[in-house]
Amino acid sequence: MQEAQEKQGKSLFLKGAVIGAAAGGAATLLNKNTRRKMGRNLRSAKGTIAETTSTIKENPRETKDEVMAKAKNAASVLKEAANSVQQIYDRTNDELKEEVSNVKQDSEMAVQSAKEIKQDSEKALHTVNETKEELKSAGNKAKEAKSELTT
Repeated sequence: MQEAQEKQGKSLFLKGAVIGAAAGGAATLLNKNTRRKMGRNLRSAKGTIAETTSTIKENPRETKDEVMAKAKNAASVLKEAANSVQQIYDRTNDELKEEVSNVKQDSEMAVQSAKEIKQDSEKALHTVNETKEELKSAGNKAKEAKSELTT
């Protein structure tokens, strides 16, 4: 059922696209300058098509060989472009891998430094707390000594 709905939707889309194209084409032909330009372009295209057809009829083998040579040349150029793109990708990928590795190492060193700072801070806090307790104890002994002297 869903397949039938998809086919119907595609059919409606195609009909809409054809109607839209026809309406758009008709609307553009309302303009006199557009009609003239289109007429010139069609005459030019007709001449080019006629010339090409004549060349193919007169020299089919040469035309075929020429088209094949152009296709091979285009394929060669595309292959070179693909190789260049691959080389750029490989080089960039290698550079990115190295940069990511460096960032990872720097991050690991920063984390290690943070852990060391935390440990040092904890030791310092422990020392401060011990010193505080010792000072309290010394203060209590001083109070005792004072009370011994005053009694």
